[in-house]
Amino acid sequence: LIRDAFTAFQLSRADLAVICGEETAVPAILRAPLHHYTRLYTEVGGQTAATIPDLAAALVAVDPSLASTQPALVKVMTNEGLTRGQTIIGQTFAEQVTMIADDDEMGRLAQEAFQDPAFNFQGRLAEILGREPANVNLVTAVDGPRMHQLFFDTIKAGAAAHD
Repeated sequence: LIRDAFTAFQLSRADLAVICGEETAVPAILRAPLHHYTRLYTEVGGQTAATIPDLAAALVAVDPSLASTQPALVKVMTNEGLTRGQTIIGQTFAEQVTMIADDDEMGRLAQEAFQDPAFNFQGRLAEILGREPANVNLVTAVDGPRMHQLFFDTIKAGAAAHD
């Protein structure tokens, strides 16, 4: 699993030079922000290329086949303190159950499972999961080379349309 799937799409300084060489509206609009991102990653961060999450997300929106997804439960921490804004992702049923049921409920569930041979553990898990079903299609992989090609084909098509 790629922790941040958008990192599969990167722009190098050479890519930026190609974009800056196009004298059409789209490269003109993108030139400054892409230059900023690329410079930040390469000069300040010491990376060979820049990852641009918003651009990666936009490309997946245009062509969903660029990404592999799976249903997941996602919650964002809204409490004050160190974890404020942290995103919690439950991909498996075990992760999701612990995101939904509190400690007391999990304790009662374990106690019942060990004490009652007729306890329907699977049914209880299904009931808990049913309270908060998966709420996103989590991107688990991105086809970086195809994404890169789509981006440059789009830039070039815009340039050809204006010739």
